[in-house]
Amino acid sequence: MSKQLTAYLSDNPELRPLLEHARELQQWQSLFEQVAPKSLLMSCRVGQVDKGRLQLLADNGTVAAKLRQLVPTILESFQSKGCPIREVWVRVQVGGYAAPRRKMVSALGSHGQQEVRSLAESLTESPLKTALESLLKRSL
Repeated sequence: MSKQLTAYLSDNPELRPLLEHARELQQWQSLFEQVAPKSLLMSCRVGQVDKGRLQLLADNGTVAAKLRQLVPTILESFQSKGCPIREVWVRVQVGGYAAPRRKMVSALGSHGQQEVRSLAESLTESPLKTALESLLKRSL
């Protein structure tokens, strides 16, 4: 969320609950990303949390079916982290607004880091060299 929008929402007493709700959903999404299989994270998200009931939204039926298979594991993972979740629900949200997803960054192994570093060092200053150096920083 942008700083200006956050400041506006926090300064407005009528909109402050909206900001608090958005922050709460971000926390639940972060927890979900820790317990869900990485392969599904681009296709599902937390929809709502209310009275011990966690709602997950899937982009399509295939993802929803896989999530439903994983409900016991997801529920157990949340409970082991001390979350008061008693039930996990899965819904398909076809054509709905899909929030931008964080790109999953795979860690480079030591050999990969060495190869990328070698390539970056052999290049003159360029956007490619900058991108390779940025990749190396993120992979540490």
